[in-house]
Amino acid sequence: MNAVLARGCHALTLTVDSRLSPRMDRTKATHSRRFRVEWVVVTILLLLMGVAIGAALLGERKAVTARESDRLQVQARVIDDNVIRQIQGVNNALAGIRNALERSEIAATGVSTAARLKLLADAMPGVRTVVIVDIRGVVVASSRPELLGLDASGRDYVMTPRKQPDREVLYVSVPFRSQLGPLVISIGRVLTNAHGDFAGVVLATLNPEYFEVALQSVLYAPDMRASLAHGDGQIFVTAPVNARVLGVNLAQPGSMFLWHQHSGQTATVKTGQVVVAGDDRMVALRTLNRADLNMDKPMVASVGREQSAIYLSWRNQALSLGLLYACIALTSIVGLHLGQQRRKKIHRLEADAAGERQRSADRLELALRGADLGLWDLHIATGNFVADPRERAMLGFSPDDALPQADAWRNLIHPDDRARVDAAAQPHASGQGEAYECEHRMLHKDGHYIWVASRGRIVERDANGRPLRIVGTHLDITERKRIGAELAQTAALLQHSQERLNLALEGSGLALFDWDIQTGLVYNSAQASAMRDESAVETTTSTAQCGSLVHPEDLDALRSILTSALKSEVPVIQVELRIRRRRGDWLWVYVRGRVVERDASGRALRLAGTYANINAAKLAEDRLRHRAEFDLLTDLPNRALFIERLRQAMARATIRHTVALLFLDIDHFKTVNDTLGHEAGDQLLKVFAARMRDGVRNSDTVARLAGDEFTVILEGLRGVEDACTLAGQLVELLRAPIDLGGKLFVITASVGVAMQRDGETDDAELLRRADLALYEAKRRGRDRFFCEEADETAGLAAPG
Repeated sequence: MNAVLARGCHALTLTVDSRLSPRMDRTKATHSRRFRVEWVVVTILLLLMGVAIGAALLGERKAVTARESDRLQVQARVIDDNVIRQIQGVNNALAGIRNALERSEIAATGVSTAARLKLLADAMPGVRTVVIVDIRGVVVASSRPELLGLDASGRDYVMTPRKQPDREVLYVSVPFRSQLGPLVISIGRVLTNAHGDFAGVVLATLNPEYFEVALQSVLYAPDMRASLAHGDGQIFVTAPVNARVLGVNLAQPGSMFLWHQHSGQTATVKTGQVVVAGDDRMVALRTLNRADLNMDKPMVASVGREQSAIYLSWRNQALSLGLLYACIALTSIVGLHLGQQRRKKIHRLEADAAGERQRSADRLELALRGADLGLWDLHIATGNFVADPRERAMLGFSPDDALPQADAWRNLIHPDDRARVDAAAQPHASGQGEAYECEHRMLHKDGHYIWVASRGRIVERDANGRPLRIVGTHLDITERKRIGAELAQTAALLQHSQERLNLALEGSGLALFDWDIQTGLVYNSAQASAMRDESAVETTTSTAQCGSLVHPEDLDALRSILTSALKSEVPVIQVELRIRRRRGDWLWVYVRGRVVERDASGRALRLAGTYANINAAKLAEDRLRHRAEFDLLTDLPNRALFIERLRQAMARATIRHTVALLFLDIDHFKTVNDTLGHEAGDQLLKVFAARMRDGVRNSDTVARLAGDEFTVILEGLRGVEDACTLAGQLVELLRAPIDLGGKLFVITASVGVAMQRDGETDDAELLRRADLALYEAKRRGRDRFFCEEADETAGLAAPG
């Protein structure tokens, strides 16, 4: 008997297992497909994020290239303005000497001519020497006596004009090693006799030291290099000074110099390897020539930076984003793998539990027919409802309590679930399937509802096939439903966290914010607090509290862009603003975000994005702007800023409040440099700059043009008398003794004064008249000022 029972139980187990095996295989296949889909989705998201980061880095590199190209071109234009202005002055002086010679107002030789040439050379800081060469090519007059009698007939600056003499051409020689040592360039005008034939050349040798200072003034980074070359390619001046490349010909195959000349453009920017230096640079090249000068050969200025220095910050950013991307990718892969492993274990446990429940139910149904699983038996014809003790206990009835009969048992089913129960039972009642299953709520005797898993089977039908009796079981699944609800809530929270993560990735993952517009609360990541030097913790604050951290000057711009985003006028908000840090100072940040959730009517519900710390870039930008507009030695406005302020002052001037321009240079400054050294010369320039700033009003502008040339813009003057008074006071102030190298020196200055004429708008003309007035003050003995508009005696300050 025992053996028969054992064989029966074994057969029953095999039957149940054979029923469960296909279902378990299908469940396993479904999970496997779901896991593969998750891996595909994660891979696609990581690829899209990688593409987005790459696109952002590419865009940033292009922006860096464009910014640096613009800066280099501006510096090349500054060199152009400075050099051409000097050449224009030299050209005017050479033309004046030539005209005087041809009118026989001065002799080609003689002490007086040499003195006049020396005066011109001293008055023009960009000129070393002025000479007159006769028809034989011999120097017959010079600002430097040691050059008299020099045979220059074989020099380029004599041979070229001799072959093609043209009075309208300004001849520019190739660089050559002068008799006095340095590599120089000469510019000259041809002399002709009464018949228009070649009679000699008037030449001015440019001072390389002056142009070294001009080039040095445009260098705003230690890796920068600047040079000035002849139109044929030979380098004339470099900054910083590099004796190794002076005189080197840039017109080599494949060089940037030839590429610039063949482009046919005046200004170009080229990136690549520099032939002379052999390193990779971004170089701005500019051809220096003006139609009014009619130069036979132009000059070419170049300003360049090493590419490694230009893209250093970009490479650091790329490395940071690459590491961030790698961390995110690794975290996503490891997290997905561990999550899937955990779900596999849960699925196995659930499958095992489901299998065991199924085997138990089948064993009860086939072997015991009413095991202790909450068995119920409904007689449809009589409405009699019978339940076993477990079913009674499940519904809160004691063994002695009477159960609902007839249709009253149906009232135990939750009203919202009755239709679902009918829909599950109807196919079985129609003869389709062996049993039906359904989950629904039933009323407990205490008044609350419990969830049951119901399984029923028609065990009796009448002759027409209508059901007469249904037997089934109830399994209390209330706890499982509660856990399922908690799991669903947890899943919703995880989904919300995943959305925040995706938004943080979309906003580059720096400092994340998430604004719930309906509640007015703003979530900020820990990095946002760290940016303000606060504890690195996540915070949730009101919009008013967030607004209190924004600089008052930036609030209007922030409100405007947020309003546009909420109204769908802009897809993305992008704004730079300042936020207050813990110690009270301000930090520049770049805010980027977008509306990520709207309701059915299109009203914005959530706006999220990131903050990026751009404080260092902003400070660097301010420093670069200052270095581009102010002289490095004296911290006075440079030529570019001076021209801008002069134009503004002339535009503001009225008849009652006019403008005067003072053009000033230091008397015998070159002698100070030659005898005491450039360090003493720099100290003298700094002292004069400080005295001039102290000697004028706050509304006036003191600027350094180049070398020892300074200008002062006087605004709000009642007339020429005010200008002369201030000019005289300035001459007296600058005459005070100066300590240079431990010794006191009395060094004076000459000042030219020009008044803005009624309706005059040409700043170049006003500067030219001030320059001529300065020349007249120096001609009259220096240590004084001269103003053409004033009375002659009133315009001269008595020498000290």
